[in-house]
Amino acid sequence: MHILEIFILLSLFMILIRLILTKSKWEKVLSYSSFSSKAVILMLVFSLVSDQSFLLDVIIIFLILNIWGVLIISAYMERGGNKR
Repeated sequence: MHILEIFILLSLFMILIRLILTKSKWEKVLSYSSFSSKAVILMLVFSLVSDQSFLLDVIIIFLILNIWGVLIISAYMERGGNKR
């Protein structure tokens, strides 16, 4: 395992802790977005190191789903969703 992969995994772990411990809904969305972006970067590094170019298609799809997920969650929260 390369040193870059170790640092990315460490940052993923720290973001996961922040996602679990934070109380604010907006910080949870931000943590989710950061976690997804770091996961994509980790997949990209793995794809380049292992010379598996087919993973680039998976990475692009994952990025699109990440962006749409954050936009949908943000729009839902902006409208005051789930007020009980």
